[in-house]
Amino acid sequence: MRSSRIRRLTHLAVAAAVGLVTIVQILRPAVNQDVRYVLGALATTGAAGQSWIEVWAHRPLVARGTIALFDALSPGEFLVEETLLRAWSVALAAGAAVVLWRGLVRRVDRAAAGWSALAVGAALAWAPGWDFAEPEWYAAALAVAAIGLAVGWRRGPIGAGVLLGLVVAMKYTTVTTALAALLIVLALDRSRGLATALVTAASTVIVLAGAVLVSPHEWQWLRDMPLLNPGFRFTAVPQVIEGMVNSLVVSPITIVALVAIVGLLLRGGQGARLGLLAVAILALLVAPFMIQQQNFLYHLSALPVAAAGLVAALAARSPVLPIGLPLAGLLGLVGGVGLFALGPRTRDQNWWIADIVIAVALAAGLIALLIQLRRGMPAAQGAERPARRSRGLTLIALACLAPLVVTLSPRTAYSFSLAHNRVTAGDNHAQAEAGPDRRARAHAALPGNTPVVYLSFSAPYWLGYPTPCRYASPTFLQRAVGARAEAVAQSPSFSENLACLDDQAARAVVVEPGWFDVDRVRPEVRSALERNFDCADPAYADDGWLICRRR
Repeated sequence: MRSSRIRRLTHLAVAAAVGLVTIVQILRPAVNQDVRYVLGALATTGAAGQSWIEVWAHRPLVARGTIALFDALSPGEFLVEETLLRAWSVALAAGAAVVLWRGLVRRVDRAAAGWSALAVGAALAWAPGWDFAEPEWYAAALAVAAIGLAVGWRRGPIGAGVLLGLVVAMKYTTVTTALAALLIVLALDRSRGLATALVTAASTVIVLAGAVLVSPHEWQWLRDMPLLNPGFRFTAVPQVIEGMVNSLVVSPITIVALVAIVGLLLRGGQGARLGLLAVAILALLVAPFMIQQQNFLYHLSALPVAAAGLVAALAARSPVLPIGLPLAGLLGLVGGVGLFALGPRTRDQNWWIADIVIAVALAAGLIALLIQLRRGMPAAQGAERPARRSRGLTLIALACLAPLVVTLSPRTAYSFSLAHNRVTAGDNHAQAEAGPDRRARAHAALPGNTPVVYLSFSAPYWLGYPTPCRYASPTFLQRAVGARAEAVAQSPSFSENLACLDDQAARAVVVEPGWFDVDRVRPEVRSALERNFDCADPAYADDGWLICRRR
């Protein structure tokens, strides 16, 4: 009776803590620069009468539609809009976790299913700032729901296959997220996994074909988009390794997953097979980051989600209470918070410090686990087993959840030593609060209903001028430099983007010199800018932007 009461109080305390952290994560961080980029592109083209279906936002149709949907449900501007968008996205994550629990509870014991779903839901809701609401993040949320659907409902494989088709179309590189989800379903139920795979293949073809039919430009952008990326280079491997180190600092839950996997592999038999499955899943989720070589941490958005689920699902059934997991989790949490307490300049020049912290957390967790495996201590014997088992699951849940709260630290930035390593949740929140004033200053110089063309990444969101150009952000003009210049310049998208500068409907141009370097772009771009707009005497020059009227 007493143990039952303690168990209920423990569960209530964990639930209350999870709820409180989730509320903080909705209200405090705002959204990142990439989400604002998409919101700005959709808003400024929409103000000129264009649909999200037909405009460029460096995101496939399904991703644009997802943001458009959540934006439509989020009235208001800047901080209000961003907070509502976060709330709706967290609701999606919570729904996915519930669906996962509903599916797992039929396959594993109730407690293990509950902790696994809780860990996965928390990993989504408390995601690092650079991950949250990115296409990869939404793909991970849909994949979580697909796993639960596939194994928990009679006709679940149909719905799961449709969701995984959307996962593939969300970013195309997210095909690995769909494959990882299919591996998990196959491990839980082979026949349902095969059925889900067949539906996924069919729905992927249907979604992609439908996207091209609805928006003919989608096929053009699918062919042109790879030109914007550097592609795989062996010389960039050291930078990619630095990126992986950054990922472990921002999301130390992955360190805990690695400890759990090693423990399974060393155990042999069924444990080793589960460990190999976990290795395959993590390898799939890391592959897009390794191949794209851009060191954007949101390319790894699904990794901490899978890590949290794997720790709870695999380690919860261990015959040994896995003390190494909470130990690695605690050290990862303390190490992550401590590393971000260092100044950005120190982190820029000494990212090897993170190697030491990660190595210590891994080593401590593995040593503790190996000692237990060597002694072969059972979790519990006889009548004590249920209570001891419950306490063990609680430890595992805390091991999953504790490292995830690195994102709560006010010093935690989007990365440790990569891009945006000076941007924190507080910075983003302050930017959103200052949004109305920034817009008002620009609109005092040029009326807010003036059609413009943008040569900027951030200005569409902050300034809100309508644009008749399909390319609210000139990615193709900006990236036609260096080794990629000729290939990008030969693309139809570059020509269309360039033509926007000659469009007389645009009465001004907004240039962001810090992002769009006029001295580096191709001569035809510079010539079109100088021919059409007077930037020698800008109407506005503040906040990092120039607004130049048409000649």
